[in-house]
Amino acid sequence: MTTVGFIGAGKVSQALIKGLLSSGAITPSRIFASSKTEASLQKVKLFGANTCLDNLWTIKNSKITVLGLKPLVFPKVLSEIAPAVGPDDIIVSVAAGVTIESIEA
Repeated sequence: MTTVGFIGAGKVSQALIKGLLSSGAITPSRIFASSKTEASLQKVKLFGANTCLDNLWTIKNSKITVLGLKPLVFPKVLSEIAPAVGPDDIIVSVAAGVTIESIEA
């Protein structure tokens, strides 16, 4: 079964996780989430998902990774995770105003 990661654990990521779990598409043990603060991971933990403060951990444990980040932090996080993204990894962005080209760069 596929693993899904979420970098950023805000409201959008929480809604996506809740939807995936309530649809039965995935089990909590197959969800990985990271964020810059422990406080933002608390609600994700309530879903039973795996959490960590390390974005690379999320990338390494996930086949599909959702970038639930604010556009302002995208460049920093993308440069951090780029070395760990493999050719078969799927990256999904839910940030408004962030182009595919900027993610691929």
